[in-house]
Amino acid sequence: MSPLVQLRLAAAAAILLLAGLGLWYLHHDGYEEGKTEVQAQWVAERERLANEHAAALAAYADKLQHAEEQHDQDQAAIDRLHDDAQRVHIHLPTCPAAPGAGKDGSAGVFPATVDRLFAEFQDRVGGLIRRCDQLNIDAIRANAGR
Repeated sequence: MSPLVQLRLAAAAAILLLAGLGLWYLHHDGYEEGKTEVQAQWVAERERLANEHAAALAAYADKLQHAEEQHDQDQAAIDRLHDDAQRVHIHLPTCPAAPGAGKDGSAGVFPATVDRLFAEFQDRVGGLIRRCDQLNIDAIRANAGR
């Protein structure tokens, strides 16, 4: 081979080597830049998800707090209504004391069985009122959850 051909081959090899190195450098630099950009996007997405999760937890805690306060108010109303139901009394006008009146001041209008049955009636009504109040609270909770 002649020295001119060898020089041309060496120059062509050097040009190819320089072009290859330049392309590798451009590709590698772009890859690193893209990698950094993707990592920045990933970090931003992770922070956004963390913020959304924290907001969801705060909203859930507020909802639980509100539910507990509402339950306390409902329970206080139930207790008040229960107490009111226990205090329901029917007052009948008293009859003037008859010669056959009892020694305890009772007029003897109703037999003891009627008095006992009326007391049981009052107890059952109080139980029904308590049950209705609880059903009402349960229905309110069920409707609020929708």
